[in-house]
Amino acid sequence: KKAPTWTKFAVSGIGGATGWLFVHPADVLKVRCQIRESEALTMMQAAKGIAANEGFRGFYSGLSAAITRQLTYTTLRLGLYEVIREEVVARNAANPNAKDGISIWQKLGTGLAAGGIAAATCCPVEVSLIRMQADGAQTNPALKRNYKHIFDAIFRVAREEGIQTLWRGVIPTVTRGMVV
Repeated sequence: KKAPTWTKFAVSGIGGATGWLFVHPADVLKVRCQIRESEALTMMQAAKGIAANEGFRGFYSGLSAAITRQLTYTTLRLGLYEVIREEVVARNAANPNAKDGISIWQKLGTGLAAGGIAAATCCPVEVSLIRMQADGAQTNPALKRNYKHIFDAIFRVAREEGIQTLWRGVIPTVTRGMVV
């Protein structure tokens, strides 16, 4: 018996969110190293700085955005891949000139489409995630954004900077989403 379509999306989102709980501290360290404006910062230096200035919770800054990203982007990317793939297989089966199954080129197109659609749709979450992770590194209290959670970040960015800001960097985000 074939599993309902919604289960493909649910399993993708739950799996992504669960796995991310263990990956998130490394992602925070990566962002902190990348945004450093002065001398280069090693991962160990970043970890010591977070521990000293923010405590253990600092390693999980932006977690609500990261989990939202997994529940949206990963759910869409993996779920859409399965839905599109099944449609391609069904169309191939109905076409007497097509081979059964799905070709490598159709798989590639399916992956590119699913990743691109998911990345474009979820760009506001990505923008909020990066801002929330980077906020802890801000040493000037006047420049800290202090977002409370993902929805606070999304609504404040839209209200204070314009809704288009939520799609800042959408082209590289979509490009990455299509390739991953």
